[in-house]
Amino acid sequence: MSSSTYSSFATGEGEVQYRSDLLQDLRDSNAIILDCDGTLVEISSSYDEAIYTTVELLFQSITGRRPRRDALVEATFELRKSGGFNNDWDTVYSILMGLLSGLPDDSLEKIVERLSGRSDRPFTLALLMGCCRGAKGYDEEEVLEGLRDVVSYADEAGTSSIDEGLERLYKGKDKAELLRQLRGLLNYPGVPKECLISSIFDELYLGSTLYERVYGVKPSLCMSRGFIENESLIIDRETLSYLKRKFSRGLGLATGRTRPAAEKTLGPLLGDYFGKGNALTFSDDLLQEYERRKSNGMSTWPGKPDPFALQRTMGGLPGYTRLIFVGDSVEDLKMCRRVEGFGDTLQFVGVYKHTINPDATAKAFLEGQAAAVLPTVNELKELLGD
Repeated sequence: MSSSTYSSFATGEGEVQYRSDLLQDLRDSNAIILDCDGTLVEISSSYDEAIYTTVELLFQSITGRRPRRDALVEATFELRKSGGFNNDWDTVYSILMGLLSGLPDDSLEKIVERLSGRSDRPFTLALLMGCCRGAKGYDEEEVLEGLRDVVSYADEAGTSSIDEGLERLYKGKDKAELLRQLRGLLNYPGVPKECLISSIFDELYLGSTLYERVYGVKPSLCMSRGFIENESLIIDRETLSYLKRKFSRGLGLATGRTRPAAEKTLGPLLGDYFGKGNALTFSDDLLQEYERRKSNGMSTWPGKPDPFALQRTMGGLPGYTRLIFVGDSVEDLKMCRRVEGFGDTLQFVGVYKHTINPDATAKAFLEGQAAAVLPTVNELKELLGD
């Protein structure tokens, strides 16, 4: 795609940049779909914190050592930038496997041997700690180098690219087989109550009470307050009122979070401003689609950048002629590119202020030829006008 010309103006939140050739198309749009995390809701102290803490708990249970937080933050950004890691469970898995790949072979062999001898499934955090008892010969620089090497293979194929990277890095070596066995023992991928990675992550995020209500299983961490309690709204009611007036065919939501989690944070805003039915797509809907695909012999998860969530939500806003999707990640942009009509009836607007690396995110959106790049969703009014 040829380079496009961007115009810009300053706001109190930061710089707005927009493609001059698409501004009128944006203003003529009569429907809009919004991402949730990082777009409507500030998640640095919730989802992001759940990623780092889950990795720390699991890695420390296995090795007796805590990985450096700055390395986890950097790895999370690199994974998200690749366009294949909208699912935070995948992010945790990839970082954990990268760190473990930096352990000596004899340490990995002992870990696998101890876990293989247990019939308890799925593992609990306490069982993991009791079995592994630390890793001898621990070298922090080797561990971090392993993480960097593995993350460098990340692309929009998601965890498949990570697993392929592990195979390529350790081809013909014992470590490749040990890491394969460890993945199987952790039962990843898997939903909470089947897999330790997703169970720990979701209990940390939701808190024990909401976790039990969502999944119907007894919590293990006894988290009286989940990280979800740290969330705050980015979007304000004035912006939502403007969007409802501006877009006659309605507002949609396409998110990877569960409906209960969205209802807890967004509260009455969902009912007051957004459409109904398929105009709202949550991870609950992704799970149903995943089960349908599996019954038809397919195993692909329908999360971003898969276009399922966006296409489903578009179908819940009938009668639109032009539509805008607003998101905060490269996965969001790549999802849009997979939908018929992208660049014509569908345009992508990226928001960057509440991402891990705002400058790099804005740059990625510009390089990806987004129709506009905004600090937050609240600058839409200044861009689109009344």
